[in-house]
Amino acid sequence: MASASEIFSSVKELETHLTSLGTKDVVIYFYGSSLETGVSWCSDCDASKNIILSTSEKRRSSLEFIRCEVGGRDSWIDPKNEFRTGVFSLNSIPTLLALRISGGQMKQQLHKFEEDECLNETNLSNVFISQWFD
Repeated sequence: MASASEIFSSVKELETHLTSLGTKDVVIYFYGSSLETGVSWCSDCDASKNIILSTSEKRRSSLEFIRCEVGGRDSWIDPKNEFRTGVFSLNSIPTLLALRISGGQMKQQLHKFEEDECLNETNLSNVFISQWFD
């Protein structure tokens, strides 16, 4: 199991990890990569980071929390960015994506919170703490 401190930075790495999970409820936190200072180039990502990480620490033990950096600013704004295309189809960051994985495959997208929705404590509580997935 990946710990919340493990950070993925490519779709391939993320898909490989998801495949290894078997059947699991998952929340993926997508955000802009950090600069050398440790701060993300994305100010919205920085604004949401502490509340997301703090709430994720209270998550149900059955819930897998995954962090994923989508790249630097120049990479992110490219419409061909691998996170913007394909299975994840992100439109903005930060994004919290709640999924049900079954047999190592994405079975169901349960919810997607984008930008300011990632600051909403009710949204975060519903995803990390409640039995919302059931």
